[in-house]
Amino acid sequence: MLVTRSPLGALGWFAVERLRGHGAEMPTLTAFFATGAVPLPDTATLVLAAPAAPPPAEGLPEPWRSAAIVVLSPSDETLAAIDASYASSPVPEDALEDAAIGRDLRERAVARARASGDAEPESYAVHRRYLPNNAQREADRVVGGTAALATALDLAWPIAVPHRVASGFGERIHPILKTRKLHNGVDLPVPVGTPVLAAQAARVTVVGEDGLNGRFAVLDHGYGIRTSYCHLDGVDVARDAALDRGQVFARSGNTGRSTGPHLHYTLKIGGRAVDPLRFRR
Repeated sequence: MLVTRSPLGALGWFAVERLRGHGAEMPTLTAFFATGAVPLPDTATLVLAAPAAPPPAEGLPEPWRSAAIVVLSPSDETLAAIDASYASSPVPEDALEDAAIGRDLRERAVARARASGDAEPESYAVHRRYLPNNAQREADRVVGGTAALATALDLAWPIAVPHRVASGFGERIHPILKTRKLHNGVDLPVPVGTPVLAAQAARVTVVGEDGLNGRFAVLDHGYGIRTSYCHLDGVDVARDAALDRGQVFARSGNTGRSTGPHLHYTLKIGGRAVDPLRFRR
């Protein structure tokens, strides 16, 4: 195997979890692959450093490169091998899977998925179940962990017009209930009808309405990354719709339990809410 679980690599594995800033337990970034929880290290927030040198013209692109460096702590030789694999097959997941378990195992799994009639057998999410158990676990760690961090690092902000943050992430006195509660997202005051953008390429998993959130939508970006958008005036897409990063899909509003027109934006990684401002570009 080209990739090993070094102490620094293990630290990188918790990079996104530690952005929460406190010591709860939460599922791993590959929670969509397997259930379970890991202890959250009680350390300071990790600052993601820029790569020491720009990637080769045909090498693993950003933000995948930065994510791979944080999660895997690869040697120069390993990073060069990942770049070479990407140059021959420009799919980041393929290059990472080759680094984790070798191309032969990946191609055998793809062949088995194709023979079984699976749609898109080349997709890692499809053919991973045909990998041997040990290879599957290592590939999940490398591909899933890097992809999750890369997805989070590349999130677009959901509001394009100038605005402030009226209420941030964390414990607060609820403005209506007057009790101390966790505010699991950020409140962005904007006029009713302001376009709302998808934070990343996504599938719409929920479109609904209730007394608390008003009209709302939940987007699944893959690799355990989900965003939700509440108090909307309207949602212009249906459940299961496919969205591009930055695509307008809804309009902000003042529905549900709200003190004024705003968008309540939530980011969840591995099923747990994190501060979206940590990922604002």
